[in-house]
Formats: sequence, C-alpha cells, structure tokens
Amino acid sequence: LPAEVSVDSGESKNTTIDIANDGNTPLNASLAIDDEDFVLPESINVSAESSESVDIEFTPSEDNGTVSPDLTIDPDHPALSPTDVPVVGTVTERSVDIRSDTVEFGNTTVGENATTAVIVDNTGTTTEEFDVSTNDSTNFTLESDDESFTLEPGDSEYLTPVANLTDAGDVTAKLTVENETETTVNDTATVTATGQE
Repeated sequence: LPAEVSVDSGESKNTTIDIANDGNTPLNASLAIDDEDFVLPESINVSAESSESVDIEFTPSEDNGTVSPDLTIDPDHPALSPTDVPVVGTVTERSVDIRSDTVEFGNTTVGENATTAVIVDNTGTTTEEFDVSTNDSTNFTLESDDESFTLEPGDSEYLTPVANLTDAGDVTAKLTVENETETTVNDTATVTATGQE
C-alpha cells in the first residue's frame, strides 16, 4: 500500500510508514526517495523480528497537484534486494466560486417574492460544507434548502435567492458562500433589485 499524505498549499505535513524485519538478524538499510519535496532519514536499523517507524515530511514545491515517487529501502546485506514503496503526496486546494459576480433581480413588485438562480462551484480538491447568507435579510433571503450544503470537489449547487423588497427604489446587498468552519474559503456576489409599487 502506498504511504499517502495530503497538505494545504504552503504547509508541511508528516506521514509514517512501518518497516518490519521478519528475520532473525538485525536489518540495516539505507533509505532514499527521488523527490526533493520529501524529507526522511538516510538509514534505518531494525532489530530482528520487530519493526521501526519512519517519518516522511512532505513540503510541496507546487501549489497544487499530486506527486508519487518511490521510497527505496536498500538493505546492506548482499542477500537482500532493494524494495520500493510508493509514496503519494497531494496538495489540497480549498476554494469555492459563485459563477456570477452580480445577481440581478431587475424590477420587482414591492411586497411580492421574486426569485432567480445562482450556481456555486466547488473548484477545490476537498469536500466542503458551506453556509450561504445575505447581509440584508429584510429584502433578500434564500430557500431553506439553500442555506447550507455539502459539495464534493468539482460539484455544483443551484441556489434560489428570493427578493421581497419592502420599499420602492434600488436595493443592493451581498450574498456570501463560505465554509462553516474555515471562513477563508469563501466567495461573494453583489445582489441588486429595483422595487416598484
């Protein structure tokens, strides 16, 4: 099985693999991985019939994507052949996108509901739970099913904002979609409507 580690862009993270020695003599081996994004000890010593853990640190040099080098375990005993263990490092990207920068209701009758459609995309690589809100809940609301939802990477959610203006004239507000715990993962759109008697 590969050793897998995922990390946000610009950060580092460790993963651990266990190297077992099923023999009756100590195992001394060199360790090497052909990728500068990974750091690990140069060697390991494992007592007979035991195992040792090796920490592998992943610090990605790219902002996104996956790298999958092999970790080579090369015993110093001539009767033992080198073993390759796959290592997979993934840079996670957390982002959300409201397709329209402006949500326009146009002319609406004061005191009556008007609806429009908004599409939200999870453009990142992680599953996210989002909350949706407006900063003017008097004039603009959302269908109850739209106030929170979960999106897999690459998936989209169709929202139905509702305008019910209390007065005539132009009204502007802000629609916000953000992760419920990591609020830096967010996007906003301007909402406009013109109330008419």
